[in-house]
Amino acid sequence: MAQKYLQDKFIEALLKKYPRKASLSLVIADILKIERESAIRRLNNRVNFTINEMGILAEKLRISIDQLLFSDADNTTVSLKLHHPNSIASMEDYLVLVTPYLNQIKLAEYEKIEMGAVFNTLPLEFMIPYPHLIKFYYFKLGRYSIGGKEFSDFGKWEIPHSIKSFLNELQSIYDRIQSVFYIWNYITFFNIINDIKYFHTIGLVNNEDLGMLKEDIHHFLYDIEGYCGGIKQWDFWDQKVNLYITKLDLGMSYAYHYRTNNGDCTCFLRSFFTYSFLGTDQDSALSIRNWVGSLKAVSTLISGTGEKERVLFFKEQHELANTL
Repeated sequence: MAQKYLQDKFIEALLKKYPRKASLSLVIADILKIERESAIRRLNNRVNFTINEMGILAEKLRISIDQLLFSDADNTTVSLKLHHPNSIASMEDYLVLVTPYLNQIKLAEYEKIEMGAVFNTLPLEFMIPYPHLIKFYYFKLGRYSIGGKEFSDFGKWEIPHSIKSFLNELQSIYDRIQSVFYIWNYITFFNIINDIKYFHTIGLVNNEDLGMLKEDIHHFLYDIEGYCGGIKQWDFWDQKVNLYITKLDLGMSYAYHYRTNNGDCTCFLRSFFTYSFLGTDQDSALSIRNWVGSLKAVSTLISGTGEKERVLFFKEQHELANTL
């Protein structure tokens, strides 16, 4: 009974991709290397898809089997890739882990993209213009994910050329995104400041570097506040960005890219250890898009409006930075 139920759900998912059975049968035949008549028998439920066939089609057509098995109207099922500390051999290995993320954005190179995100760790695009802040991000990642003597002195360590190339490519791709909003979790800077303090306490960051990090953080906050108040341009984004703040602590960062011309959507769930989930299954991705958008209802818009909330928020962030 469960197998039949899964077969029905799988066929429904296939038909969402290709509503015309005639076209879908050709696609299935081509992917599975079977006769078209065999594909039609499977679509008409006269023959079941094998588990292996479902896996091949799910991968090629971006269908989540977990979503078919376990989801309901109120929940979205996702699979996480949990990267263990000291499990990466080098920064080049790290780039291998994040390349699928970059490739998904590249797919939409000539399309109009809507992007939304809620975060409790600063997104890379926020830190790129601030050399010490972005350096600390990668130094911390290297310290916990790679380890070794290479990451024992923040002052002497330099961001590898491969990472700089990745960041340049990331910026060039993001320049093409049409519509952007972020929801900034209050706890974000509290975490950053605590990380810097800890690294300073154990001798990985010296007093001079601590001062440069503090200066970068203040510059960052002044720049973002100036942008939100309409008196500065955001160095990373040329287009309008809506920035919200929220006191909800969601435990992870969530983002999506939605292609407005064809409704295709990709979602990202990120913990500190790289991108823990990259979702291309449309049901899951669109569900996360709707959920991220719904968080605006419990957040405060501070770009272009909400002056009192904006002033108080950035005052609190500067006070946190001053504790360094």
